[in-house]
Amino acid sequence: MGVVGLMACQSAQNVTYPPVPERDRSFLYPSLDQRDIDFLCSGVYRIPQFQAKPYVSAAAPQLLIVTEKTITIFFANDYTQTVARPSTVTLPPGTYPCQ
Repeated sequence: MGVVGLMACQSAQNVTYPPVPERDRSFLYPSLDQRDIDFLCSGVYRIPQFQAKPYVSAAAPQLLIVTEKTITIFFANDYTQTVARPSTVTLPPGTYPCQ
């Protein structure tokens, strides 16, 4: 009995699983990068540099440009704002659309 159980355990290590069907992907957690994008796109209202800006409440963010030191946020009403990059943001430099 012990040997059979051991063999079953060893064969389970070589099992390959099929890819997750497209319809079930909504149950997967977002990547760390996607969580940073979501935070920056929806969290701009909580970032202290934005709290005194009246145009922030009038339009949603549409695009992020991330550099090593800054984040530039483009809003739907054609305003932009550049802030210092928070140390907690781990996104690589690049351009990211807000969804």
